[in-house]
Amino acid sequence: MKSENLSYSLNNAINYTTVVAVLIATIAFAAIFNVPGQYADSPQDISPGVSPGQARIAPKLQFMIFIVFDVVSLFISLAVVVVQTSVVVIQRKAKKQMMAIINKLMWSACVLISIAFLSLSYIVVGEDERWLAYLVTGIGTVIMVSTLWTLCYWVIVNRINPQVFYE
Repeated sequence: MKSENLSYSLNNAINYTTVVAVLIATIAFAAIFNVPGQYADSPQDISPGVSPGQARIAPKLQFMIFIVFDVVSLFISLAVVVVQTSVVVIQRKAKKQMMAIINKLMWSACVLISIAFLSLSYIVVGEDERWLAYLVTGIGTVIMVSTLWTLCYWVIVNRINPQVFYE
């Protein structure tokens, strides 16, 4: 009975992780094509070095950070989706190993997409409201670090005393 419940729980975790990976990939993909405004469209409005249709924020460091981290997050999430929909693992030990790797990949995708959006917040709020970007970065950092720390803590507790989760 305990073995069946563990297998059922593991299959649920795989399904939920696939859904989350699809959601992260969707958000990351949409964000790449919905860059915040300020496009140079008319020939009179184009600055030197900017092509028509290019976002004016493209040369900024914050935007470059956004694009790189968002794209990496997108492809990590897509890789997770491809692996989980293509690989059929029957053995419980192999499923647990696969989920351990997939969970680490999903956490990295979450951290990367968080960094991407935080970097973009520095452009969106502008120079005059930079304090708002600092506030958002502080709040986001506290939430992500405390969540990751708590998760690591419980993983370590589970490694030391596995019975904590099964009582």
